Amino acid sequence: MKITRRQLRRLIAEALDEGSRIIVDPEGEATVASDAYQTGTAKDTQTTHPKLMTLRQSGLAGQRQARQLAVDLDMQPELTTGEETAVEMGQQKAMAPDLKFHNELPGTRSIELSQHIKRECQKRGLACSVKDTRHKSANSPFIVVTIDGEHPIRYEPINAVAYISDKWTGGVEIEMRAHYPDATAGVNRARSGVLTSRNTAPYFSKRPGYGGIEALAELVVDSVSEL
Repeated sequence: MKITRRQLRRLIAEALDEGSRIIVDPEGEATVASDAYQTGTAKDTQTTHPKLMTLRQSGLAGQRQARQLAVDLDMQPELTTGEETAVEMGQQKAMAPDLKFHNELPGTRSIELSQHIKRECQKRGLACSVKDTRHKSANSPFIVVTIDGEHPIRYEPINAVAYISDKWTGGVEIEMRAHYPDATAGVNRARSGVLTSRNTAPYFSKRPGYGGIEALAELVVDSVSEL
């Protein structure tokens, strides 16, 4: 069923009212509010026409009208729904560090890592989506990260999924699966790998030589690309 932008904004606002700093659309696509705010404001700042700037400062309705006029006049790119929502949240709320999906559930390390993986994918030109599925099964509390794109060297498609779950030992376990539907006969079309909590805990504890969560995100993207 197709929904209007107004209905979509209302659904997103309901998620934000629960204390979330993740913007989720009806298809389950999650957007980090801080990321969306930065890209959204970068687009808005491309409009410098004095009359539109004045209109933008007249309130929320004026801000939306000025943006739409600027887009229609090719003065700036159109914002995504997530970017519009983040900009309208304001900098203080959108940039707040306490990113959460379902606030009552454990899994803060999984959530934090998923955001770094998404940023790493963006740097490499890969499509990345994040879904919170922890509420669906108490026995399998996963944050699911889907990665799609093209391998930069082999020029073959990357179609991978990483299932991330917190572990009591201080790290996360990451189950990685890659699919190659066009693989030639005799070659596995589905490949998998695992990074255990023992592998990942040093990144969260910032043990010397491991580089932190950013380095772990790079490792995950490298790993799913090479499965």
